[in-house]
Amino acid sequence: MVSFNTLLLIATASSALVIQKRDTATILSDIKTINTNLNALTSATTTYTGGLIQALPISNAEQTLDTSIQKAGTDAKAQTTPLTSAESLQVLAAANNLTTGINGTLVALSAKKAAFQSAGLTATVTGDIITLKTDTDVLSAALVAVASPDTKSQATALQSKINDQFAAASAAFAA
Repeated sequence: MVSFNTLLLIATASSALVIQKRDTATILSDIKTINTNLNALTSATTTYTGGLIQALPISNAEQTLDTSIQKAGTDAKAQTTPLTSAESLQVLAAANNLTTGINGTLVALSAKKAAFQSAGLTATVTGDIITLKTDTDVLSAALVAVASPDTKSQATALQSKINDQFAAASAAFAA
C-alpha cells in the first residue's frame, strides 16, 4: 500500500516539474532587456580611457549582457510552436532595433582597441566578442526556428546582418 507521505512526495515533485510557458511577450521582454544591456555596455565602453580598474564596468556590463542573451535564447528555444505572422513581425521589429545597439556596442569596442591593447586586455575583449557572438547565434537560430513561415527569410536576413556586425568587430581586433 502506498503511504500518504509517498503520495505527497510524488505530488510535490511533479508540481516542481511544471515548465513555464514562454510566449511572444516573454521574447519581446527579453529583447528589450538585451537592448538595455547593450546600451549599458556601449556607455561603459565609451567612457573607458584605459587601465585595468576602469575596465571593470565594461566587464560587468558584458557579463550582464551575455546573461540576458542566454536567457533570451533559452526562452526562444522553449517556444514550442511557431509564432503567428503578426507575432513574428513584432519580434522581427524588436530584433531589428537591436541591430543598431549591437553595431553601436561593437563599434565602441573597436574604437577603444588601442586603450585595450595598452591595458593588456585585447585577448579578453576578443574573447568577450566571441562569447557574445556565440550566444547571439543561439538566440538568432532560435528566433528563426520559431518565426512564421512567411517571415523566415526576413529573420534569416536579420541574422546575417548581425553576423556581419560581429565579423567586422572581430576583424578590427584581429588586425
